[in-house]
Amino acid sequence: MKNVRAPTTEMYVFVRDYLAINPGQRVLVPFEIRTPEGEKQVEVVFKDFDAVVGNPPYTRWTEISDETQSSILRHLKSNISKYDLTPQVSRGVEPGIYVYWIMHSTGFLKDNGRLGMIISDSWLQTDYGKNFLKFLLDNYKVHAVTDISARVFPVPLIGTCILLLEKCLKKEDRDNNVAVFAYLDVSKGSIDVDEILKFVEEKQSAVKELASGARIVAKAYTQKELEGYEGKPVDLIFRAEDILDILRRRSPLVSKLSEYFEPARGNIGWSVWALKHSKRPDVGGNKFFYLTEKRAEQHKIPQDFLYPLLPSSRYLKFFTFAKSDWEELRDGDKECYLFLCHMPRNQLPESVRRYIELGEGSKAQIRLRRRPGEAEGGPVSESQASQTRRKHRNVFFDWYDLGGVVKAPIIASYYAQYWHRFALTLYNTACDADIIALIPLQGKTFNLNELKALLLYLNSSIAKLYLEANGRSTGGGALAIEANVLNDMPILDVRKLSVEEVERLAELFDKLESEARKLGGADTAENIFGSELAEELTGKRDVEANVSWII
Repeated sequence: MKNVRAPTTEMYVFVRDYLAINPGQRVLVPFEIRTPEGEKQVEVVFKDFDAVVGNPPYTRWTEISDETQSSILRHLKSNISKYDLTPQVSRGVEPGIYVYWIMHSTGFLKDNGRLGMIISDSWLQTDYGKNFLKFLLDNYKVHAVTDISARVFPVPLIGTCILLLEKCLKKEDRDNNVAVFAYLDVSKGSIDVDEILKFVEEKQSAVKELASGARIVAKAYTQKELEGYEGKPVDLIFRAEDILDILRRRSPLVSKLSEYFEPARGNIGWSVWALKHSKRPDVGGNKFFYLTEKRAEQHKIPQDFLYPLLPSSRYLKFFTFAKSDWEELRDGDKECYLFLCHMPRNQLPESVRRYIELGEGSKAQIRLRRRPGEAEGGPVSESQASQTRRKHRNVFFDWYDLGGVVKAPIIASYYAQYWHRFALTLYNTACDADIIALIPLQGKTFNLNELKALLLYLNSSIAKLYLEANGRSTGGGALAIEANVLNDMPILDVRKLSVEEVERLAELFDKLESEARKLGGADTAENIFGSELAEELTGKRDVEANVSWII
């Protein structure tokens, strides 16, 4: 090497930038070699490599410069378009940079060339991951995709995935290849590369404890079997339903949620009735039915016609909802009361009759949102929900009657971005339809410790697994849990536990709630997962620093 001039920083930058846009092309790299005849430049060709290996940067799309983003989109345009891998950060679609790194690396390999990469495992559980998998299947014999559970490296705090691929131009050869998708648990063992490779080479579906103490779960498929696959890649390793089925069949402590509760969208009488009759559960005019304390006083509405209200799941910050939480809404001039009038009009106080008149007729002062083509919104009395109530006089006295409030000891957010939080209601409140209410069936009662024990389970990763597998994606990154989906949810049957076991679980729930209160809420990603993982999950740079996770 003494006859080779050390490349300058400018040379490195030149090569880096050239390779970023011209895979498989010939390039004159300005390395200089000293010869007896003097110095001369050497031509280096970057194509037809036997292997490409690496640990690509875990940098998020939003962290690279606009110039680099444009370069990636421009030079990988055909594949990005073909496999629908365009970053759409506003919609929560942000493929990791390693996706484009691997797409780009493909251009340097010769046919039958090998690619080995250590990347984040986040793509396995995403919608864009499905498209990335299609790219791999169309260009490679996928020998192994191995997800590793524990932190292999001290930094960063993310799961690791190892890809072993072989570039293959013939579709028939790719179709006949057997691909192994594996999950490696090294929490009680270590990584022995040789024994893992030996296992992968056996190309079979199996669950095995290795000599190193690591445990591996693997599924093998021919790539032909995966043609047209539309599920998330992680489901090729293990399906959530497989795990849940084992839980249902093998554990005597598990029951269906519907054996003890009726899930509903809110606990307002109208909402519960509407859901049973396939109607929209919202009240049909929040501006009329939801009141601040100031507005209630302004209209002289007696307390008998006001019920404490939790108007939105965004105010459900902890694992309990207490009177002090409701008082915070009231003191902050938030909508904290539900107008509840389950009486015929001729029996109402004059002030209540006057308030009802504000929401009906051509001169109504409280109106619905204006729809396209309307000069102004219609009276609240003309909302679909109000008209339905008016038609069912056997249940409701008139359009203004919401029927009452049903007690629900457990509530949860209907929509959630990262974690559906189930909470214990310590103060009887009416809940909006964007809050799931678990209403005990007649004759099914729980004491306080039993509710806490059940809530500890409902806030566990087992419950999250069920919701992730069965929830409805809203398209914007949030997940909605429908009431009918909750009916089949496996839950811990706390009635089958001993008193001591229930008390222990209740103590753990209290600890969970205490930590959430100390942090000021369990409603942010950093408070749930900790700062490092929250930054990785959200793609945001402004997460609160140095927060320890509570779940």
